[in-house]
Formats: sequence, structure tokens, C-alpha cells
Amino acid sequence: LDVGLLERALVGLAERHEVLRSRFVQVEDEVLVSVGAEPVVPFEVVELGEGEARGFLLGVAGRRFDLTVEPPVRACVVRHGVVDHQLLVTVHHVVNDAWSAVLFARELGELYAALAEGRPASLAELPVQYADYAAWQRSRVEGELRDTQLAYWRERLAGMPERLELPASKPRPARRGHDGANVPFMIPTPVFERLRALGAEENASLFMALLAAFAVLLSRHTGQQDISVGTPTAERPRPELEPLIGFFLNTLVLRTDCSGDPTFRELIRQVRTTTLDAFANAEVPFEALVEDLRPRRDLGSTPLVQAMLSLEDTERPAMRAGDLQVEWVSSNTTTAKFDLSLHLQRFPGRLGGIFEYRTDLFDADVIERMAEHFVALLTAAVDDPDAPVSELPLLSRDVAAVEGWNATGAAREFVSLPDAVAARVAATPDAPAVCDADGAWLTYAEFGARVNALAGALRERGVRVGDVVGVCLPRGVDLVVAVHAVVAAGAAYLPLAPDDPDQRLAFMVTDSGVRAVITEEPQRFAGCVTVSPAAEPEDGEPGRVPVHASAPAYVIYTSGSTGRPKGVVVSHRAIANRLVWMGEAFPLAAGDRVLHKTPFTFDVSVWELFWPLMSGAGLVVAGPGAHRDTSALIGLIQRHDVSMVHFVPSMLEALLEEPVLEVPSLRRVVCSGEALPSSLAGRFFERIPHARLHNLYGPTEAAVDVSWHECVPGETRTPIGAPIRGIRLEVLDQDLRRVPVGTAGELCIAGVGLADGYTGRPGLTARQFVPDPYGPPGSRLYRTGDLARWSPEGEVDYLGRIDHQVKIRGMRVELGEVEAVLAGHASVTAAVVRPFGGGLAAYVVGEPDIAELTGYLRAQLPDHMVPSWFTVLERLPVTANGKLDREALPTPQAPADVPYEEPSGAAERAVAEVWAEVLDIAPPGAHDGFFALGGDSIRSLKIVARLRARGYTLKLEDVFVHQTVRELAQAITLGETGESTGSQAFGLLGSADLDRLKQRFRGGRR
Repeated sequence: LDVGLLERALVGLAERHEVLRSRFVQVEDEVLVSVGAEPVVPFEVVELGEGEARGFLLGVAGRRFDLTVEPPVRACVVRHGVVDHQLLVTVHHVVNDAWSAVLFARELGELYAALAEGRPASLAELPVQYADYAAWQRSRVEGELRDTQLAYWRERLAGMPERLELPASKPRPARRGHDGANVPFMIPTPVFERLRALGAEENASLFMALLAAFAVLLSRHTGQQDISVGTPTAERPRPELEPLIGFFLNTLVLRTDCSGDPTFRELIRQVRTTTLDAFANAEVPFEALVEDLRPRRDLGSTPLVQAMLSLEDTERPAMRAGDLQVEWVSSNTTTAKFDLSLHLQRFPGRLGGIFEYRTDLFDADVIERMAEHFVALLTAAVDDPDAPVSELPLLSRDVAAVEGWNATGAAREFVSLPDAVAARVAATPDAPAVCDADGAWLTYAEFGARVNALAGALRERGVRVGDVVGVCLPRGVDLVVAVHAVVAAGAAYLPLAPDDPDQRLAFMVTDSGVRAVITEEPQRFAGCVTVSPAAEPEDGEPGRVPVHASAPAYVIYTSGSTGRPKGVVVSHRAIANRLVWMGEAFPLAAGDRVLHKTPFTFDVSVWELFWPLMSGAGLVVAGPGAHRDTSALIGLIQRHDVSMVHFVPSMLEALLEEPVLEVPSLRRVVCSGEALPSSLAGRFFERIPHARLHNLYGPTEAAVDVSWHECVPGETRTPIGAPIRGIRLEVLDQDLRRVPVGTAGELCIAGVGLADGYTGRPGLTARQFVPDPYGPPGSRLYRTGDLARWSPEGEVDYLGRIDHQVKIRGMRVELGEVEAVLAGHASVTAAVVRPFGGGLAAYVVGEPDIAELTGYLRAQLPDHMVPSWFTVLERLPVTANGKLDREALPTPQAPADVPYEEPSGAAERAVAEVWAEVLDIAPPGAHDGFFALGGDSIRSLKIVARLRARGYTLKLEDVFVHQTVRELAQAITLGETGESTGSQAFGLLGSADLDRLKQRFRGGRR
């Protein structure tokens, strides 16, 4: 290679194509093209080994262009010795497309060969330059053609979702990053050929068939049925444009309706019509479409479309340069213009593809699975094109993975709870078993004797196996004895909180059909058989009786959506599986002490009451009301050397706020009942670094817990973990179909831990406990109503309640994501978010500065996810069980959006005046928003320019981040101007904006 001739060939190419020697400069408040008189191509030569070259070239390719002062093309040659070289040409996309890349290589080769051979290049003179095309195109898309085509797009895109909710691996950042990567794949030749033939049967192109498949893939991954995908289309409608280098692409929005579960063949027909109509209205620039439709704008995503599909029908031809042997070298993309792009290229007899993705949203394994899903989907579609698209399988590897993650082993051989405790009584009769808050202990022998006595008394009162016995006692040793006695007598215990209203207690007693109630207040249960907790049998009635695995062990009432509580019936088999698993996962020794503090109307109390005594450990019983007093709990832990305790996260938060927290005996803490924020887990390890922390999950309908995860310091998320023994977890869509790994769906539970159902509510039981489509005949599946997803590591992430998933401005919002960001602020110790007044209301504990907190949120979340209302509380309200009480949250006070307020101060008045000039409106108020008033990306350039002309320092992104007059005024300063507007514009605007900026260039070739 003659490097000098190569540089001259590059300069000759820039001389031939004006667009390659153009700069983009700002004159007043508009961006104009300036064509350099002397062609210059930045050119460098370096010597590197082949192993070093790849990283170096990727770094060179990623260098930012400053289009105000340098041309939009540069070149670098890496020399690997005398013979082998690599040439990297980097061309900014504002002057380049795929067609142009082929032209560039072909003409560069011819120019180099001509110089080497001392002859004129065999290149025809260009009839026009790109600026001529820009002026011609602008004249075409103004007037009647523009109006007609815009009318089509308004109708076609009316009501479309504002965002494609792709299942991101990470929270969507407030500002869209451009770092990307790609995953290549190949479509098998037989599948490719059959897909092409299927399209031909429907008079559809290969592209249309691929678009139909891509829409199905996106629908299955997002759960949305209204899918919009962008596609680039070349605009070279005249022969004289074919030899020009430049950006000739427009972006079309192709909207596909996947609702109604069409067949794949039917979807191809729909896509064919949509695509033909779109191409018939393809001359309106995408930027003009964005301006006309005015979708919500933020820096976190591109407008209208977040996924792209492209198909190149031809392979790039070999570059010829005299005697040189030249081949293309492919390299992984390091940028991404959209959230997700699928680039397909047809080679002779085969079809290859690349998924390009944003690395600030997705992990590589998520996209690798998506590529596998796409190939599996295409294979299934061509095998059975008349099957509904919902039945097309795409989860082959996912199914195997989930089945592997669920392979926890069969449930252990059944051991009844009273038998297990009796065995401990016999084995260690003199060991301490239960103590009250004052430290008075019962030995195992004493405890067993009291349990048997009360169980005998119950049987004398007519209690038999399968009956329900109410227990209405304050927390204490008597309560523990009573619960064990009921189970030993073969009955199911029903927790009745003494603090509950009589009307609620009466409903539960009647609804569950209790046989008797153990209580010290018999007057509250008129008409019921009542038994004192100190009762003993008069005729020597045996206490403990054999219990069948299917017999009910307890009935716990939970709140119901109708306002009427519902009783959950749990069998001995179900709870025994849970307790035996716990003994294996968290083994206890005789010297261990477990704290029972959870209200026994909450199902966590079940393992607190039984598991320690089945394991030979000591049970320390907190006094009534102690579960709300963190100082008292610390004292109990210290006095009795408690080694294990349970907290709901909101109570753990309160515990960690205690100024003195010295609990050296504490070895293990278990959390469940609420989502455990990773920030809270982090604070736990800071305050109690010697202890282990576990996050457990499970509904009352599945015997307390079904999954578990051990937390470790530094985690950025806290999953609910993997299934326990005897349990299978499924993440399903609304039709009980498995969703891909990483995609949100409803968490459903199968296995031995399921409750029998709801007492006296057969209809509700049938709705919640449905036939298991993935289990043996007769098996059941419990629908939790919780939103979750499988992680690639085989653990489940809890995403919130399905009914806590809301839409704000048409975009889906997971309240838990906003809460997690809030909780990560240094001044916030706890946070809850709920929908209110068309936006979000935040409740925070701590001492935050609301303006500073709002800025913090805007830096991390898209605009629609930033709460409009903030309420500071001393403590979040909790229920008697210690769970967050959302119903007790106060009504938010004045929102951030307030009535018109006159701008105040020089900066606010300057911003308001400039907005009024640029937008041609009356002066806006201090709280009016730029985009709500009709602003767009082009007008934002004018805003920046005119404010700079007044002496203010700001960047283009400030207009997007600080969208009201007051916010922008607070962000700008008087003084030296910052980066040039041109550099900022081309670095921060989305590709769709930049692609059509040329529509605004005045003066043609000026």
C-alpha cells in the first residue's frame, strides 16, 4: 500500500463530493452548511500489532465529531508491517448511508488505482451535488404533498403508545446513552427460503414477512399488542442522485396490530397493507412528522419509535484498488441510535442478522436470548403459518433454563407439626423451649405437658380432626401453647387479634365455622364454645392425635378487594414442606434463640411459632405491641441473645435508624412481606455487618414463603430469589403463556405449598387457583397478581403488584422503580409512590430539600416518572402486621404544576422572552413547559443561540432536562459561553432529528 496515494485518493473523493468537505455552522439562530473550498480529510498512520489494532480502531471510530470546525469524514491506517494494513474510514451519519458507503469504497478504490497507474479516474462527472438535492427535496415536501401525507400519518399513528416497553435489564436513565453493542446471528437457509416463499404466497416481500415476525417478537417481549417499528427508506427517486454520497434516508413508522391473536399469515397480510401505504407517503421527513404529532419528548428515549428494522438485499461488493487485495472487515458496533435495532442482510442463499442495542438498557445475555427467540419464532412460523401467533414457540432455551431453576427436588416425606415438636420434647425434655418477654422459661417437657393438657381439653369440648378453632389471645407464652394445642388436637387454628373490632371477629368466626375459641374474653364470643388457655382435660382425654397431611393446619384471613376479608386454608402438607425446607436452609442449634414478634394474624408468625420448636431451639416471645417498638426489640435481642429474627423491610428501616444498635448475638435476619430495596440492604450491612440477610417471598396462599435469596453487600438489586424445595415458579402472560426470561409477567406458583383455597369462597378459589397448564393432570397454579421476571441468573425479580403498575401520560410506570430511586437519595430513609391526579405522588421519610430532590430525580428518571407531588412524613404508616398501609397515606398537597406565575428575575424574564420570540406565543409563565408550548428540537437550537446572544451559558441538553421557564433559568448563568451549539447539537440530538436537519438549511449551497 502506498499510504501517500491513499491520502491523495481520499482528498480527491472529498473534492468530488462537496458533502464530505462540509461544516455545519451557526449563523444567528440557524444551522447552515458551509462547503470548504479546499478538500481536507484528517488522516493518520500508526504501526500496531494485529492484536492491538482492534481496540485502537474502535476507539478511533468512537471519537466525537465537532462538525462546526472539522469535516464529517476522517481516516486512519494501521500498518501491520510492510504488506498488511487496515484502513478505517469514519463518516458522520449526517452525510452517509449504506448506499453511500458502497459508493465511497468503489470510488476510493478507483481514485487510488488511477493515481497508482498515472491515469485519470474513470468516474463520470457528478450532475448535481447533495445541496441541490436538499433544495429540490425541500421544495417537494412543502405545500399540498406535505399536507396530504401528514394527514395520512396523523390518522395512521393516532393513539399509538408513547413508548415500546422493552424489558430492560437496567432502569431507563433520564438521558439516553449512545453506547451500544451487537449480537450477530444467522437464520438457517431452509427457514429463510420458506419464509421468502410464504411472503410470495401472500404477494408480500421478504421485508414484510420479517417485519411481521419482528412485531410478534416485540409483542411477546413487551406484553404490548400495538407495536410501532421504524425502518429506514432510501430517497433516491431520480437517476442523477444515484452516484451521490450523502444521507438520503428517511425513517418510516410501521405500526402493527397484534391484538386478536391473528395467524402469522394474517399478520403478513396486515403488514403488507401497512408497509405499502407507508411507502406511498414516505416523502414527509421524519422530523416534520415528529413536529406535527408532538409526542412527549425527553432525553431518555427517541420519539415515536424505539426499535428499528432494516434489510439490506445485497452484500457489499469487493473494493478494487489496482493491484491491492482488499476485503471488508466487520467490527462490533459500539454505538446504538435506538433502544433496539434489528439489521438483516441477505447473502447468496442465506440471511444474517445483527441485534444492535443500548448497553445502558440491556445486558448482552438478554439480547442473545432475543436473537434465539427470533430464530425460533421464524422457524415455528414457517412450519405452521396458520397457527395463532400466540402459539408460536420462541422459548426453547428459556423453557429448559426455567425447568432447571425449578428443579428443587420433591417435597420431603411428610412429618406432622405436632409429631415433630413431640419428638423434640422427648429428645431434650430439660432444654429451654419458650420464654416470655420477662425471661421466664418453659422447658420442652413443661411446654409439651401444657400443650397436651389444652389439646385434651379441646377434644373434651368436641373438637375433632379438621375442625377450626379460634385463638384470641395477646402475644405471650399462652398464645404459643394454644396454637400448638389446637394443631395437636387435629384442628386448624384461626388467629383472632384481640385488638380487632368485635364485628370483624364475629365475621371470621362465622365465615370459618369455628368449633371453639380459646380466649380470656368469652363474653366477646357469645354463642361459641370458649376454652380458657389454662384449661385441662377432666377425663384424661388424649391430647395429640394423628394428623393427615391433607388436613388443614391453620386458617388466616387476609384483606379482600371487596372489603370483606377472605380466609386462606393451609394444609399440614403445605406448611410442613415450608418448615422442613427452612430447617435445611437455615439450620438451628440447641443454643439458638429465635424471636417471635410478628402478629400471629400475619402468616410469617407460623414459622416463628413452629420452626424453632421443631428444631430444638429456644423461642423468645415479645410482649404485646413490642413489634412496633424498635428500642424494645433491641433490648429483647440483647437480653436473650437472640440469633434470628424476622422484619418486614419498613420495620427493618426503623430498626436501622436507632442511634445505638449493638446486637452481637444476631446471626441471621429474614425479610419478607414487602419489597426489600437494595439501598436498605446496604444500610443493614453497614449497621450489622456480622449478620446474614435473607430476602424471602411468598403469599399467604402458598404457605408463607416460596422463594429465597441471600443478600450480599454491594448488590444493586434485591431479587426474591429461587424457589424453595417442592415449589415451582412460573412467570406468565395474561393467558398463562410463559414469557421470555427477563420479560415481566405475572408470577404464578405451583407445588406442594399451595393453600387449599378460600373458606366458603369457591368462585374466588377457582379464579385464583387455576389448572396448571405445565403440571401433571389435576395440579393447580396460584395466580399471585404480582409482577415479576426471571433473571438470567435463575432468580426472580419482584417488580410490584400488577395493580400498582400504572400508566402516566400513556407510558407504563413501575412504582417500585421510582421508589427505589427516591430511596437512593442521601436525605431519604424511606419512600412510597402512588398515582395521583394524572401523575405521581411521592411520600418520603427524612429531611429532603424538595427542589434538590426533584433535580436528583430528573437526572435519573424520564420526565413522566418524576413525581409532581411530594409529602414529607415522620414515618410511613404501617398496618398491625408491620406492612406499609397505603390506604393511610395522606392526600398530597399542592402539586408542582401551579397556576400561571409571572416570571421573576432577569434570567426568568430572558428565558420567557426568548421562548415567546421563537415559539411566536404570548410570554409564558414561570412554570410553563417548552415542549408543551410547541417547542421541538429545531426550535431548541434557536433558544440556545438567542440566550447565548444575551450572554447566558447553557448547552442544548439543558432545554431538554430543564423544561420549564423557571427550571431553565436556574440552570443557566451569565458569563462565558460553553461548547459551541453545533457540537452540542450533533452530539445530543437523536439521529432522527439530525437526519432531517438539512430540511432547515437555508440558502441551498450557501
